[in-house]
Amino acid sequence: MAGELGMTGCGGGCGVDVTEEGLDPETTRKIAKHPCFNKEASHLFGRIHLEVAPECNVQCNFCLREFDCVNESRPGVTSQVLTPAEALERVKKVLGKFDNIRTIGIAGPGEPLYNEETFETFRLVRDNFDDLHLCISSNGLLLPDKVDLLYELGVDTVTVTLSAVDPKIGEKIYSWIYYDGQYYRDIQGAELLLSKQLEGIKMAVERGMLVKVNSVMIPTVNDHHLTEIAKKAHELGAFMQNIMPLIPQYKFAHLKPPTAGARKEAQDASSEYIKQMRHCRQCRADAVGLLGQDLNKELFEPKKIEVAKVDVPVTRVAVTSSPKDGWVDLHFGNTPRFLIYEVKGDTFRLLEARDVELKDGRPDLAKVTDLISDCKYVITRRAGPHAVKELEKAGIELIEDYSPVETAMNRLVKYFMK
Repeated sequence: MAGELGMTGCGGGCGVDVTEEGLDPETTRKIAKHPCFNKEASHLFGRIHLEVAPECNVQCNFCLREFDCVNESRPGVTSQVLTPAEALERVKKVLGKFDNIRTIGIAGPGEPLYNEETFETFRLVRDNFDDLHLCISSNGLLLPDKVDLLYELGVDTVTVTLSAVDPKIGEKIYSWIYYDGQYYRDIQGAELLLSKQLEGIKMAVERGMLVKVNSVMIPTVNDHHLTEIAKKAHELGAFMQNIMPLIPQYKFAHLKPPTAGARKEAQDASSEYIKQMRHCRQCRADAVGLLGQDLNKELFEPKKIEVAKVDVPVTRVAVTSSPKDGWVDLHFGNTPRFLIYEVKGDTFRLLEARDVELKDGRPDLAKVTDLISDCKYVITRRAGPHAVKELEKAGIELIEDYSPVETAMNRLVKYFMK
């Protein structure tokens, strides 16, 4: 396996000379100024992530997306969601200040291929800046369906998050898959997602796209499986693998992230099959600038001015959801716990889980109501008439739903709280 990319020269217009044995001229051109596909280029060239894709069609057990968190840096986080027109204005503003931004990427905060705004944004950027490099990061579910459209738009580097090539491992990583109007879970969902990922990677490579696979390293779940992913990625013609350490949250909040040493061992073993990305910073969905030097807050945070303070109401919501599924799938009277969400404006975040105290093996309704007395709403699959009366007396509004928790919360914010 060839070593790390070497680079010399940055005179005048920052011309970069990338050399690595076995690379064809077209591949060299694509990675020359791409900070993710080329470690050396990451010191000189930056990127813009355009946060235009809020909706997601896969619920990963390591993913908890926040939409209003300026001080947190991890994938899926953004301070806002832009329209395609706003995204173009952001590109214009950044390019007006910096001449080393050469890559435009869309990486969320949801699944880019599941949002039409992704394609409109790429069209606008391409039509206004035909010299910029277009890049996308995807879970791969819709890649076979959208790869030709990406090709037509000029997207030639694609990242696919591939954390398992064994459905039995995959079913531990994903809560549900939404495809063609249906939800798929457990082994059926994992098999569907994997088949689409492998097909999509193969199709992208056949069209001359460079493909990087991101593999989230999850201790006790897939940490023993990463070289198998590397082998399969190499067989499909992928260019690079990025083994990313788990950020414990959502259903994997109880796990510890892998140590740096364990991750390096996995990278070294996988490097026998495919080139490794070792300089990833697990960027936000709205990152701007060089890797590890995000300028987004500096460039786009509103200037502080003295204005009258307006308090945005904060509302708490209790949700009945079984730990395994991530759905609103439990009866109010049978739930062993409540997920407590905080809603502020148009955004929401998970605060905590509260366990229900049982009396003679059953929940005490009065204590259950008291447990969630600070909540304005409770979302549950069903509730009996006695429970409804108790909730009404406590001033808690009942909403019956049966859908993924995130879908139910979005529906609450959009329709019930307006």
